[in-house]
Amino acid sequence: MLPRCPAETVLLPDAIWGSLLSTLEVPAIDELYYRNEIKHFVDELNAMGVGVDTARATDLVATQFDSLLHSSSGLAPETVMALLGCIRELSQTMPLPCPELTWLSSEQWLKTRHGYRSPSESIIFSSKWGSISWFVDLPIIDDTNNGIGIYKFRDELQKLGVITDFEGGALFVAKGLRIPFEAELVGADGMVSLLECIKSLMSRPPDELLLTDFLNNIAKSRCLKTGAGYKTPEECILFDPAWESILKRSDAPKITIDEKFYRTDILAYKDQLRGIGANVDPLGVCSLILGLLFSLTDTSSITRIYSFLSKFHWHPEAVSNLQVWIPNPNGTGVWVNSQDCVLYDRKDRFGSCLFCLENFYTKEILPIFSSAFGVAEDPSTKDYLQLWNSWALRGNGQVTLEECSFFWEYVFDNWNPELEDTLKGSLTKLPATMSVAEDIFLISTGEVFIGDDLQLKKNFSGFDKAPLFVWFPHSNCLPSVPPIRLYEFYKSLGVRKLSESVECNVSHTLSLEHWEKVDPSEGLIRRGLMKIILGFLARPHVNMPLKRRHKAAKSILELSVYKGDKPNQVCYRLMQSAGTVVEVEKLKLVLWEKIRSACSLKNQPTKAEKLI
Repeated sequence: MLPRCPAETVLLPDAIWGSLLSTLEVPAIDELYYRNEIKHFVDELNAMGVGVDTARATDLVATQFDSLLHSSSGLAPETVMALLGCIRELSQTMPLPCPELTWLSSEQWLKTRHGYRSPSESIIFSSKWGSISWFVDLPIIDDTNNGIGIYKFRDELQKLGVITDFEGGALFVAKGLRIPFEAELVGADGMVSLLECIKSLMSRPPDELLLTDFLNNIAKSRCLKTGAGYKTPEECILFDPAWESILKRSDAPKITIDEKFYRTDILAYKDQLRGIGANVDPLGVCSLILGLLFSLTDTSSITRIYSFLSKFHWHPEAVSNLQVWIPNPNGTGVWVNSQDCVLYDRKDRFGSCLFCLENFYTKEILPIFSSAFGVAEDPSTKDYLQLWNSWALRGNGQVTLEECSFFWEYVFDNWNPELEDTLKGSLTKLPATMSVAEDIFLISTGEVFIGDDLQLKKNFSGFDKAPLFVWFPHSNCLPSVPPIRLYEFYKSLGVRKLSESVECNVSHTLSLEHWEKVDPSEGLIRRGLMKIILGFLARPHVNMPLKRRHKAAKSILELSVYKGDKPNQVCYRLMQSAGTVVEVEKLKLVLWEKIRSACSLKNQPTKAEKLI
């Protein structure tokens, strides 16, 4: 080496620095040339500017390193390898990193895929990094420039600050992730590596923006393996072994993360999976599994899913047109609209039009059908009307006394203005009977009448072509269906009263020519009759106020009574809404005309007349 000025030279302060000075071509005084006596003049050399201590020697080394690094030819690969060899030699006698080598950590001298970087900005490749390097742009040291020999110095590079694991390189992974990435490129190891990076980022003081972007980028990619291929995290669930007493992994394979594929305890990354949007908590799992539910046809799996939803009290954001699985005894089943189901059919009447879920599922899971699927606990008014109309479609048009009572008991047990309006708009068939039979028929509203006048009603007792009068229960057989309330309801529906609808044509009018007016108190209307009338009107089921009862009794006392020699021939006519006319003729020995408040009697009827 040529002679140099003192300020450019170094007198070795320690032999351990020899190889480093030689590698970087730092001018060192040739002690052999001066016969090893030059060390006796350390102070003089220091005064001349020669580097005689470690600090000065380090400065000259750093200056020379910077000069080589920024020269036109740069730092040759051979120099890099020799420099790493010197670092290994130094590490045998001194701990690394050390203050004397800070220039190595701050300068960008390692060639990577991103160009020259400082050690702390570089990654030394390993199989771990290989799992994600296909889809993450990382500053990995370029072994094509330095040769594969650089991997021999992994420990030395690590001591200088080069990144070797995910904990140190998570930031680079977050910054370098390419999106969207192909699931096949990720593989099992790649996904686990990404989760490790997320775990590292979550454990350190957060860079919220970077972490959020990183999580969102992964969430957008189809990166999680399920039984139905790769899916985005929000389309997957992480199965918790704690659920195995309720649910089986095989119940939802299409959306369950394939743990065997990842060959590791994927549950250890529960928080990280939650961070990228995977469903790991029960309520999230419930919401996702519901979308799968309606594609299933295995009763056992479906029942377990219902139990799972019930266990965690799941409720949808909105209940609309959901379906319910109805099993068949042969193991199959059918999906039906939830509006066609009820939890309970307490009197077993709705089997023809509703599915009663208590017949198919245990009482423990029944509440979930109500809270989550909109299934009513009991049949609604609409259901009762549907049942009533289905009875009307029977071939004979008849209902039993029990069926009729069942319907009207519901009506009066739940009576309110809203129910009344609903029935007025929807009830088109009413129960009706024939005078000579107990059979109950469902007849159109306009074809029947309220038999409010027993005398008039008796005149039609021989008409047997069709029921004419609405049904009333016998006074004591159905306490829950009061006749008076049924009467008021029939009126509110517009059912016509017999007394207001019948037309009476009398052949003999009440005139002085044919009739003699008599005193009603003489043999016809006496005290005993009035007591009977008042007693009847006072009965609870009649429900008539006192003033009305007195008014009714008074009308009897004010009755005009006539006697004559001939009977009255009366024609009674009823006009039904369909245009049909019901007509009967009667010879009346006694005729009571309410409007005129008159009663006509025939004297001493003949034997033939008595038979009428």
